Amino acid sequence: VTAVAVLGPAASFPGALDVFGAAGVALALHAVAVRCEAVTVVIAGAAHLCWQLLWGTVLYGGSRGAAAGLVLAALPHVVGIGTGLGRRRRLAARHAAAARLARAEEERSRAADEERHRLARELHDVGAHHLTSAVVTAEAARRLGGSRPELAAEALEAAARDGRETVSTLRELVAVMRTEAEGEPRTWNGRIAELATGVSGLGGPVETDLRTDLPGRVGETVFGIVREALTNTLRHAPGAAVRVAVGHRGGLLEVTVDNDAPPAGTAPHASGAVRGLGAGRGLAGMRERA
Repeated sequence: VTAVAVLGPAASFPGALDVFGAAGVALALHAVAVRCEAVTVVIAGAAHLCWQLLWGTVLYGGSRGAAAGLVLAALPHVVGIGTGLGRRRRLAARHAAAARLARAEEERSRAADEERHRLARELHDVGAHHLTSAVVTAEAARRLGGSRPELAAEALEAAARDGRETVSTLRELVAVMRTEAEGEPRTWNGRIAELATGVSGLGGPVETDLRTDLPGRVGETVFGIVREALTNTLRHAPGAAVRVAVGHRGGLLEVTVDNDAPPAGTAPHASGAVRGLGAGRGLAGMRERA
């Protein structure tokens, strides 16, 4: 627009400055204000205003007409830059809203993926633990059936109880942790102690040393890790004494599950039936939880 305004009078085009000045300057500076940064807008507006000041001085000298012309010439600058900056802000707000919407959609998708992975991990760990318990007790009933029928009946009852507990736990998972959804406080120390007691009934003694409270998601994480570790002791060290310790040390929460060697003569018979139940995801699940 400035170039045309410069060349117009040189080509003896009458009123070139008036024709291209008002609407042309307003549209041009509007486009610059929409697309460019503030520094560029200031440079463009100042350059054209300087040209108009120079041209007005040539035409009118230092008369009042030059001052009035300069004031009139500034109006398209104000209109063009003002409307352009307003549109730029509206476009920026629209782009920002679109970006926020995209981020929200991405977070929603990521949260859904994380929830699916969490439920898959829970299903794996719950199924592995309870099925291992059921297989251990059923194997004990099979080996005791001929010599100790009363103990065989007790072992079968324990296996049936494990099956019922599996169904109950899976219902909780299908309900997506109803107690958490209702906002009920939940501490996990008691559940870890119950878990240790149940494993003690299937093999060797399990001692627990829970030196810190385990509420919320931290407790859920510790419970899942301990459950997987105790399941592995049932599979690979049946009858061994196990120690579970949870406590803070140096600002960290430390979880230790340590077992002795299994008693002589128990490992080949008891672990053979359950060793094939593993899916190879136990340690990976522990790492994901941590």
